[in-house]
Amino acid sequence: MLSGTGMKRIVMTGVGKVDTLSDGQGGALEIETSEGLLEIRFTYEDAERLIAALEAARGQIREDRARSGLPPIAEKQKRQ
Repeated sequence: MLSGTGMKRIVMTGVGKVDTLSDGQGGALEIETSEGLLEIRFTYEDAERLIAALEAARGQIREDRARSGLPPIAEKQKRQ
């Protein structure tokens, strides 16, 4: 569980535009949230760490659901 003093908790409600930055070193991702539109800028390395963190979180959700006796969440087919 996430915790920390002064942390602002927002809820992601959708994903908007994905783009590269003009410097050619990073990218930007627009996320629709409960607080409004949010832009996240990141380097290529940040993207790798974010992907790993999201995959770890997804695995933890699956494990917690299994421990709680809840049915697994169906995996969606990846777009080709």
